[in-house]
Order: sequence, then C-alpha cells, then structure tokens
Amino acid sequence: MSSCRHALFLDFDGTLVDLAPRPDAVRVEPGLAEAMEAVSDLLGGALAIVTGRSVAAVDAFFSPHRFDVAGLHGGELRIGGQVIQVAATSDAPQVPNLSSTFFVTRVTTGSFPRSPCAQSVVPTVTTVPPRV
Repeated sequence: MSSCRHALFLDFDGTLVDLAPRPDAVRVEPGLAEAMEAVSDLLGGALAIVTGRSVAAVDAFFSPHRFDVAGLHGGELRIGGQVIQVAATSDAPQVPNLSSTFFVTRVTTGSFPRSPCAQSVVPTVTTVPPRV
C-alpha cells in the first residue's frame, strides 16, 4: 500500500457553483453535496472548500453537510469541525493539527505520471504526508 495521500481543495464560486450576478443568487446543484461527501470519504476526509465567503455562508449552501473550509480568504478556517478565526498578525496562534492535515509538499494540476500515488486525475491535488 502506498504511503501517499491526496487532498482536494475546491474553490466555491465559479468552480463548485456557477457565478451569478449577486453572491446570494448562486445555486448548489442537487446532489453536489452528496458527491462531495463521497469524494471526501474516498480521500479519508481530505477535502476542503476554499472561498472568500464565510464558513457560515458555505454551511448555508450545503446544509446539513459540513465540509472543512478555508473561508474569508484564509481568515476563517474549519478543520475537523473546529472553526478558527485567523489573526492577520505575525503572532497569530498556531492552528492545531494544520500541518498534519493540510501540509502541502507538491501541487500537481492536470495529468499525473504513472506512480503508486497517481491513481486518478482531479483538477487540484496536493500530496500530504501520512498521519503518524
């Protein structure tokens, strides 16, 4: 079994939902949340939404589903169910377990070379170290 793990980071506006004239006018297609849950399960929970919107706004679109989210352009995070406000100063508190959850060692977009870590193609994949 390979020691490689992959994480999927998905942008909300323009990727998961079509752009709309107003932020509140976007619509989540039926079945999207369930499909994302299935992919998250396949990735061992390593799926997150990246957005300029707040975590609460993302939750409203996907209710009752809850995903890990980097919201407000990284100013607000939900990792493993815990919402964290990230200060914009250099002395900001460390995010618990962030390095083991989202430590990025390589970003690959497009097709993969054949390797034990390259079993499928998705738009954005990051390799993360195995949990220890």
